[in-house]
Amino acid sequence: MGMAKPTKVLLVARAFILLNDQRIHLIRRTDGDWYDAGLWETAGGKVDPGELAEKGLTREIQQETGFTVTLIHPLLMLENYIIKEGPYAGWTYMGMCGVARRTGGTEKLSREHTASRRVTYNELLQQNLTKHTKKAAVFFKDILTAH
Repeated sequence: MGMAKPTKVLLVARAFILLNDQRIHLIRRTDGDWYDAGLWETAGGKVDPGELAEKGLTREIQQETGFTVTLIHPLLMLENYIIKEGPYAGWTYMGMCGVARRTGGTEKLSREHTASRRVTYNELLQQNLTKHTKKAAVFFKDILTAH
């Protein structure tokens, strides 16, 4: 028997960013994106091979928002499935999410995003959110409403 083919994994780390004014920072994906176009989400993205998830998260947040952050709730794996379509079809998706506090930086959105919002938890739930963000918002309700 030959060696098993290695599983290709797409590890994505995201975090709700808490702001000093007791609001949560959201970003809107571009309308032309191939995935979740025009929807609101938390900042984050793909973790590079050989990179720790927390390091990848802080790098992605800085790239997407211009913010520096400190993670205040550890990353938890909230989703795991086989991707059905698109450039990662057949890969295993592992989605992690946590909660971070903004510690610095000036907002500068990446080309992947067209707008940002500062919202309360109740306002968050009324946005047109990605399914990942919706699921994580419910999971982290106690933390997001206590800050």
